[in-house]
Amino acid sequence: MQQVSEIDISLHQPVGQPSVTQGLDGSDRWLFSRNTDLAVFLGSAVLSLLLLAIGWQMGIVNSDSPEWTWVSAVLLIDVAHVWSTSFRVYFDKGEFKRRFWLYTLVPIFGYAFGVALYSEGELVFWKVLAAIAVFHFVRQQYGWVNLYRRKLGETERWTWWVDASAVYLASVYPLAYWMTQLPRNFEWFVQNDFIRLPTIVETVLFPIYLAALTVYAVKSVYQYVIVGFLNIGKDIVVATTAICWYVGIVYFNSDYAFTVTNILIHGVPYFALISLRPYETRNCRAGLSHFIVKLASVSGHALGSRVYRGAILASRRLARKTMALRWRLELGRPQDVARTVARSSAIDALCP
Repeated sequence: MQQVSEIDISLHQPVGQPSVTQGLDGSDRWLFSRNTDLAVFLGSAVLSLLLLAIGWQMGIVNSDSPEWTWVSAVLLIDVAHVWSTSFRVYFDKGEFKRRFWLYTLVPIFGYAFGVALYSEGELVFWKVLAAIAVFHFVRQQYGWVNLYRRKLGETERWTWWVDASAVYLASVYPLAYWMTQLPRNFEWFVQNDFIRLPTIVETVLFPIYLAALTVYAVKSVYQYVIVGFLNIGKDIVVATTAICWYVGIVYFNSDYAFTVTNILIHGVPYFALISLRPYETRNCRAGLSHFIVKLASVSGHALGSRVYRGAILASRRLARKTMALRWRLELGRPQDVARTVARSSAIDALCP
């Protein structure tokens, strides 16, 4: 537990200028530990590309993803990492009490917001949900970069601009390419959940994307050679984000390629953060509570799927009542009645 505690302390200590000692000392440049950081950040990317190579040899890159890919990547990593966050909050009594109203009201309002969206149409719901998910994926990579900057005391404004531009464009450009090349052979959630952008967006963004990554590489080499500073963890995050997002979205037009390259580098590091973050010693010590949280993190997808289905069924009932009310209010306007019938049918189609 000593190595785990170091990350918590380092992220709250006063920030200074980066030094040679901070950048090169093997015990002080990692978020978790050397082996853990290399495994979750670099290892997940290597595994993604290895699975892509295996899929190429098996001839499944240009076809729909097999079920084992969906179960191992989407269900056991992507879905599970979302539910592990919930369990990490609600099973930690100290954390839950500290922000009781926030953790209580956010799911309630989120559920109500989802019902309202779905009452306006199934595709409206999925478009908004896809936008939120994309924001989450992009911001998480930026978050890792900021954590590494904080860890090694990087405070210069110009280096922040270089780092932020590189990691954002490493994911934003592939997304822009995707949205200007619709339809593709894969979707984020469902077909047509992305808005089509004009091709000029990708044309303008591409040289900016190349420039941002080039400037980042030059900056990193300069800091190492001239200043003697190295933030290898941050470099790994930026490099793996650029490689995996480009290969999975731009180079390949494949559901399998997108799944293995996008989900692993997103979910695996998050599991490390959830599992290795120190617990509040006053309320949640290592032991039974720690075991319960870890067990819930791994198996949460099973419970989550049941809860989700129950929530959708409840949403459908509530939306039906809303449709019935709107039906009465809109009588006399045939075009509105037809629209209401279509929306009601979409709701029924969600959980047949």
